[in-house]
Amino acid sequence: MLISLRGMLEEYLRKIPFLRIFLPFAAGVVLASVSPGLTAVPFLVAAAILLLLAAWLIAQPGYYRNQVSGLVLSLFWFVAGAGCLLYHNRPQPAVQGDGYVAVLLETPQEKPKSYRAEVLMTHVEQNGLLKTVSEKLLVYFEKNDSAALLSAGDRIVFKRMPQQVQNGGNPGEFDYRKFLFRKGIGRQVYLPEGSWERSGSDHSFRPTVVAEKIRDRLIGIYEENGLSGDELAILSALTLGYKKSLDPEVTQVFVSTGTMHVLAVSGMHVAIIYVALKFLLGFLRRRRSGRLAFLILSVTALWSYALLTGLSPSVQRAALMFSMLSVGENMSRPMNIYNTMAASAFLIVMVNPFLLFDAGFQLSYLAVLGIIYFQPKIASLLEVKAKFGRYFWDLVNVSIAAQLATFPITSFYFRQFPVYFLLSNLILIPASFVFIFSGAALLLISPFRLLAGFWATVTGHLVGWVYKSLQFIGSWPGALLHDMTFTPVHLVVTVLGVLLLVLFVESRKSYYFMSIMGLSVLFFATSAGVKISQNRRNEIIVYNQAEPVIHLIAGRRNYVLASAQTLQEQFPGREVAAVVSRRRLQKPQPVSFEEDFNDGYLLKSGSGVVFRGKRLWLFSAGGREPLGNTDLVVDLTGKFPAEQAPGKSVVLCWKAFRSNPPGSVNIHYIRQQGAFVLLF
Repeated sequence: MLISLRGMLEEYLRKIPFLRIFLPFAAGVVLASVSPGLTAVPFLVAAAILLLLAAWLIAQPGYYRNQVSGLVLSLFWFVAGAGCLLYHNRPQPAVQGDGYVAVLLETPQEKPKSYRAEVLMTHVEQNGLLKTVSEKLLVYFEKNDSAALLSAGDRIVFKRMPQQVQNGGNPGEFDYRKFLFRKGIGRQVYLPEGSWERSGSDHSFRPTVVAEKIRDRLIGIYEENGLSGDELAILSALTLGYKKSLDPEVTQVFVSTGTMHVLAVSGMHVAIIYVALKFLLGFLRRRRSGRLAFLILSVTALWSYALLTGLSPSVQRAALMFSMLSVGENMSRPMNIYNTMAASAFLIVMVNPFLLFDAGFQLSYLAVLGIIYFQPKIASLLEVKAKFGRYFWDLVNVSIAAQLATFPITSFYFRQFPVYFLLSNLILIPASFVFIFSGAALLLISPFRLLAGFWATVTGHLVGWVYKSLQFIGSWPGALLHDMTFTPVHLVVTVLGVLLLVLFVESRKSYYFMSIMGLSVLFFATSAGVKISQNRRNEIIVYNQAEPVIHLIAGRRNYVLASAQTLQEQFPGREVAAVVSRRRLQKPQPVSFEEDFNDGYLLKSGSGVVFRGKRLWLFSAGGREPLGNTDLVVDLTGKFPAEQAPGKSVVLCWKAFRSNPPGSVNIHYIRQQGAFVLLF
């Protein structure tokens, strides 16, 4: 089995040479991401030495040229990958000053209580002098008329110092800080009314700003011709990659029906653009002199569309892949699609190694791989002669192939699975072709207002009909399997299962099939083990929120301790609800700080709490210290006297002590260190 696996791997590496570069480079990126304290300089120096050594070995005869040099080159790419990530991950010093000048990189997006926009800080005022800088920030404007009128390219001046982006540190919370850091953003600032002013427009050429302005103008054309509401938002997302105006309910419909990949501008959209270019400009390829012109025009058009739609990882991948495909076709050279994908992945990750960890990047490549590899094999299972039936079957097997390849990753990241994805994609994929061309046609005929208005009305009705169809499918019972138990172990087992399935399809060896069965047993055994472990686990969580909230968990039974006002305003609350949903806990029992409670699992009397053998002291003004030993002290007032801290207990505070606490006191500052979690 191992010999067969090695032989197949060598065959793949021979046919797909770029895998020899991408795989060790990606492994180096992963190593650097999980190894704190490393710096880029030693890795970059080591990479240079290895490259020189490889060049020397290649010049040697025989074994050294073929075997040892290959090993050294693989090691070079591994070290280069680690150095590349560490170089991009190096900390940027925060520049402080008396005033700041920034340029808006996008039109501010409306939020419930503010407007949010990414900006580029260009100057900092220090002692009356302007210092040139370059740092991306996230700015939140207080809602007012002035903020609503801002657009991409506007220059603003403010005096509030940006602060580091912080996470709440709550269990299962989205790592917003890391998300922004991978976008090059480390600080943010909130600007209330009167703390900033607009100081004209920035006239420097910034491609992203230009693209944002063009996109805003095109969406404005949609609006001018009568499109509005959900129809406008969906069409803008499908054709221009603008998803900021999508209502959360609309997004949830696409998620629950397994069609979110169509809503986001991806490789499919780029493929449509490329096919359209070949149809419109194909006459240039008939002559050798016109091939270069077609190549330049097609590549320019592809990357212009990619820039216009925001340069998402999937669009970058598709634009690069089709650019390379266009080069190969017009140079009359055969192209290996797998090698092209490996080359595009390497180039994209080399420019931005953080994209290797981006869910969209991973899903886009896996979906294409699934379609390329599995789709022909699935299609061959059923022979359909009728033209319409064959078209229908092609849509089905493409959807199955893409879902088969992406299932492990989607289950791990999102812990959900759309049951009726086949039916939904059968509706939306053909419709998306119509919407893309219909949107383009609307932009072209926009000078003819009467015709454009009629076309916009028809397009809006079509978009509305498709959306209502998806709504109907999403409302069916069991449309979305959510809160799936899917651990990293499940992910590894599932990926191995898919790889073994590939090997079985290629070789038809029975031991691959038996291995798949064994992994299936391991998968379900692991799931049962996780559930048993969770049912036996006791846990205390003190969340990082504005008001103290304590979550007590015993197996599936759980309690929420908070003030009566907090429980009335938000119960169970977003953070608590996420934990309850993910771990499939029972409905939590609310218990206010002001009441006494006892049900055999939880005993609360005054400021004392006993839960599964652990003792908590809820410190409040005028409250007395509970009798007996105390494991946790939860300061509800911010005025806890440090000298009263019990010897070995942990004191949980939201604010720092006004006086230095004794050295023996174990303190956990919620605001600085995040939520407190105790497993026992």
